[in-house]
Amino acid sequence: MPYKHEFLFPEYYRDFACKCGDCRSTCCHGWGIALSQDDYFRIIGTDCSPELRRRLDIAFRPATKPAPTPERYAMISYNWLGRCPIQTDDGYCALHRECGEGAIPEICRRYPRCIRVSPIHEACTSTSCEYTLELLYRDDEPVRFAKEVIEVFDEEYDTPAAAEVDVSEYTSARNTAFSILSDRNYDIDDRITLLAHAFNVTLPYKIMPHEDAARLFEHLSHSSTALSELMDDITAYYSDNSDIPRFSFENVEKMDIYLEKMLVNHVFYKAFPRSFKDSTLTQEISSLLAVRALHRYVTEAYIGVHGWSVDNFVDVTAQLFRMVEHSRFDEVTVRFMGV
Repeated sequence: MPYKHEFLFPEYYRDFACKCGDCRSTCCHGWGIALSQDDYFRIIGTDCSPELRRRLDIAFRPATKPAPTPERYAMISYNWLGRCPIQTDDGYCALHRECGEGAIPEICRRYPRCIRVSPIHEACTSTSCEYTLELLYRDDEPVRFAKEVIEVFDEEYDTPAAAEVDVSEYTSARNTAFSILSDRNYDIDDRITLLAHAFNVTLPYKIMPHEDAARLFEHLSHSSTALSELMDDITAYYSDNSDIPRFSFENVEKMDIYLEKMLVNHVFYKAFPRSFKDSTLTQEISSLLAVRALHRYVTEAYIGVHGWSVDNFVDVTAQLFRMVEHSRFDEVTVRFMGV
C-alpha cells in the first residue's frame, strides 16, 4: 500500500536512482542474495519468454546454513563469472527489463534504500552502493539533511533493532553523532574519540592497532564473499616481501572529507545508537572504531595495488560496506574486541 509521510533524509536521497548498466560493480555481484519463499515461487512461475525462462531455471538454489526459512528460502546461484544468471551482458536485469519492476524480488526492489518508520521516519541509501558514495562526494560540504513528504510502500519499511526507544533520546544522540563526525577542526580519528567522550564511553584504544585490524579482516573474510574477493590485494600488499609502494592517506587532500561523509551516512543508515539489538553505547562506538580501522586496512592495500582515484576509493569502500552494513558485523566485531 502506498504511504505518504514526512521523512528525514540526507539531501542526496532526492537524486538517487539506480545506475543500472553504468554501475561498475552491480548489486547482484559479490555477496549472497536471499529470496523469500513467496518471491521464489512467484518468480519461478513467471510467464515469460523462452530466453528468460532459461535464465530463471538456473538462477536459484536452496538456501543452506542455516536451513531454508520462509524469509530466506533460496539464494541466487552465481555463474562462473560471479554474476547473477538473470543479469544481461549490458548490466541490466533481464527479469526487470521484460516483466517490469514488480516482477523482481523484494530485496532487489528495496536495495540500497533503507526506509524506517520507527522510532522516527527516516530514509537513506546504503554506503555499500557506489552511487550513494558518488552522490556524497559530488561536493565537499558536510552531509546535509532535509525533511519532506515522500511516498513509500509498506513492503519497503525497515526498523531499527530496538524499535521501542525514546524518540527524543534517539534524535539527540544522532544529532550529536552527526555534529561531531562533521567537525573539521579535528581529524577523523579524533572525532571518533570525541564522540566517545560525548557519551562518557571508554574505548579500548583510540586507533585499532594494525595487527588487530588484520586479525579482524581474517576473521570476517571466512564468511564474506565481499572481503574474500579482496584477499589477493591484501596478501600482495602486506606480505613481507612486497615491493608495492606504500599508500598514505595523508597524501590525499580530501581524505578526511571522504571518510567523514562515509561515516555520517553509515551512522544514519545503521540507526545509531540502535544499530543492533540490545547494543550499548560502548559497543556502538567501538563498532564505529572498528569500521574506521578495517576500512583503513582494506583501502590502503587496494589503493596501493590499483592506484589512487576517487573511483577506486568508492569501489573498495562500497565492497567493504557490503559486509559491514548487511551482516552481523556489529555483533561479531564487539565480541572480537571484547566490549
